[in-house]
Amino acid sequence: MQADEITEVIKSYMQCDDIDLQALVLHGEWGSGKTYYCENDLKTALNKMDIKICRVSLFGVSNYEEALNRVIASCLPLSEKALGGICAAISALVKNAIKAGSSMLNNKIVSAGII
Repeated sequence: MQADEITEVIKSYMQCDDIDLQALVLHGEWGSGKTYYCENDLKTALNKMDIKICRVSLFGVSNYEEALNRVIASCLPLSEKALGGICAAISALVKNAIKAGSSMLNNKIVSAGII
């Protein structure tokens, strides 16, 4: 696929979401032009549609918490110190929400007699 074809597919994807929360992952070899494409072709096309983008590099990321922290860091114009605290707080919130949801689901399964 050529860059303009990829851009058209991405634009269609961005237009079909009703809740305005889209995510897109570009995967490819190092040096294949992913960053260049995002910063030039894609950013220009999406700006014309009044869509803001947040580009996050996941290079070296090994778990969900690191990925989440990078997304937060790239979207919030905060100092490193403030950002570290916010990322830690959000990570704790996500972990506790997952635990609570898991616990509630487990209770429902037990009450339904499925164990």
